[in-house]
Amino acid sequence: MKANSQWPIFRPRLYFEPTQLLQEFEKEAEKAIGPVLNDRIAWNGVCIYHENASIWKDNPHKISLSDLPNLQSFINKYFDSKKIRMINIYKLEPGACLHPHRDMEGNLILGMIRVHYCLKTNLNCTLLDEHLEAGKFFCFSTSELHSAENLGSSDRIHLVVDLKYSKKNSSFYPKLTFSILLTLLDRLIRILFLLMRDLIKRPSSIISRFNSLIKK
Repeated sequence: MKANSQWPIFRPRLYFEPTQLLQEFEKEAEKAIGPVLNDRIAWNGVCIYHENASIWKDNPHKISLSDLPNLQSFINKYFDSKKIRMINIYKLEPGACLHPHRDMEGNLILGMIRVHYCLKTNLNCTLLDEHLEAGKFFCFSTSELHSAENLGSSDRIHLVVDLKYSKKNSSFYPKLTFSILLTLLDRLIRILFLLMRDLIKRPSSIISRFNSLIKK
């Protein structure tokens, strides 16, 4: 499969018509959606799956993949379901901007990748300063400093899947060139520095991050 691999963004040349998935989300899952961080940030989401059973159980905003048959068929078509760490749907409301940050989940340094699939958008939405069209895919490592914004007048709705590597999932991974490896080394150093900082100032946050990476 050919792809555009201008790292840190990797765009598989895939397209899947999003209409049925969006309609299913609006009918079955949107009622379960809620704040991802806090009520003051216009960033809402619903958890579809998490391999860590404790995180799934404790999430107040969730719906099972089995309750979304169109999405389940989509997931089985494109991904190795045994190598999925997390499936969420996020709704970024008009005017919302997410601050630049790095994550542990979806981190290529740990062998994972984050895949965004766009269900709904407008021309004034960006992720890593790039626009993702409805029906298309967008992959990156969360070791990169990333942010998002919706400066349009309608919601941006993305399906987000965090993958572990497998032969089937390899379609969503960039080829590891020397340049990318150097970039990952740089990001590893940065993350280690941040972890050391938080270990001193906010040790509880370190524990919660690593707990999310442990399958239970």
